[in-house]
Amino acid sequence: MQRHMEKRFIAKPHASIARAHDKPYLKERRGHQRFKLQSTVFLFTRPLVVKTAIIKDISLGGLAYCCASFEQPPAGAFQVDLLAAEIDQYLRLEGLYVQTIDDPVQVRFSAHTAFHASRQEKSFLMMDCRLFFQNLASHQRQGLKFVIRNYTRSAV
Repeated sequence: MQRHMEKRFIAKPHASIARAHDKPYLKERRGHQRFKLQSTVFLFTRPLVVKTAIIKDISLGGLAYCCASFEQPPAGAFQVDLLAAEIDQYLRLEGLYVQTIDDPVQVRFSAHTAFHASRQEKSFLMMDCRLFFQNLASHQRQGLKFVIRNYTRSAV
């Protein structure tokens, strides 16, 4: 089992490797093309320990997300659900088995507060988390392809 997992992490040359040098703690390991999702796709962990998560990108091999630093993201193997919602319909992918790649990394997230009178830049501590999918059933893989095809903004 361990030997199989090591082969899965061998990185193929990818255009985003140059961006990984900006953040030395991140290493490009994905063998699949990554995509940025629309803001209408949500992540739920099982057990529900992460209450607020922003999916940074997704691929057929896994996903990266950010959560608030005060929430302790799960470690090891667990399940996630994806919910892709629109005004008149939604798609829910349930019980996707995932494995954490590394320990979460604490990063500072900055945002301009245009709604605030002073229009200052506020910063928050967030946790960067990366997961890879394990043992997806054929209907889950097809659902994941559907989400990537219909709910993405751009390739990373």
